[in-house]
Amino acid sequence: MKRLRVAITGISSADRPGPGAAIALSLREDTELDLDLIGLACEAEGPESCAHWIADATCVMPLALGEGDAYLHRLLQIQSEFGLDLIIPSLDAELPFFIKHAPLLADYGIHTFVPTLHHYALRRRDMLGAVARGIDLRTPRTRVVRTAAALDQAIDDIGLPLMLKGLYNKAYRVREREEARLRFNELGAEWGLPVVVQEVIAGDELYVVGVGDGQGRSLGALGFRKVTISDENGIWTGVAHRHEQLLEAAQKFIVRSRWRGPFELACMLRKGELYLVDLHPRFPVWSHLAVGQGLNLAARLVRQALNPAPIRAQQFHAGREFLQACTALQPAAAALAVPGN
Repeated sequence: MKRLRVAITGISSADRPGPGAAIALSLREDTELDLDLIGLACEAEGPESCAHWIADATCVMPLALGEGDAYLHRLLQIQSEFGLDLIIPSLDAELPFFIKHAPLLADYGIHTFVPTLHHYALRRRDMLGAVARGIDLRTPRTRVVRTAAALDQAIDDIGLPLMLKGLYNKAYRVREREEARLRFNELGAEWGLPVVVQEVIAGDELYVVGVGDGQGRSLGALGFRKVTISDENGIWTGVAHRHEQLLEAAQKFIVRSRWRGPFELACMLRKGELYLVDLHPRFPVWSHLAVGQGLNLAARLVRQALNPAPIRAQQFHAGREFLQACTALQPAAAALAVPGN
């Protein structure tokens, strides 16, 4: 097999490594894959934001805006220079581009392994109830609102505190009605309407990352429990966690939706009941943890994208820890999977 050229987006080290860094770290640890990694950095952040210590080469990309003509032009320039075999997008905003242009990219020899537009629409937060019912999970009480009057009614129905979420991105926990109105206006201006109003579920934050082959088969899945958070309310530390209902939900999601590519289900566990609170159509920033469990999901995706064949899903052992490190630390320690106590 010739040496592969794999491009990965989202390899950022500006404040903390992006999800692409976890993918790259995972691929580096598969000694049977002979490949070069090409890091694609967003021009808005600048080339210095790319984690040069993990990529063999780095290239600056424009934003994938509108029809994505500038993004496509630049990607084909990179293809002519490097001869890419596969590109793995790791940022939500880029996925519509890669879904739309997957056939064209294939004509130029660039493979992708992404969901369909129908699947991508499932990440809309107003679709969460339908997704949860399909995999036998609960959801928090939710209202989809377009007006200030509807927001006030949702607050009366659900009560405070509550979560206000953009249709695709951004979320705020609000404790007062005036704060809710302010955040509603901010979300509407930034992400458009409607805005999702969601009950706050107090409990353990559980996640599962998985990869589907598009035919209803799983390439593997790993459960995760958040332990501490960053100052931006993101995951800072966590531990591999086996929760059977969570893993069963991931399997049902793959089988029933015939999902293709990576995904993350975000859930809350309260009094033994599991609530689905978000769906992300990509690898999460903590996905490198799976490698420490003998479950290299990124490497499995590469093999499936380039040489489709049935792959046996593996089990994992709970108890391995994850640390999300900032760039002030040693670069090689940007994401760690270390034995738990």
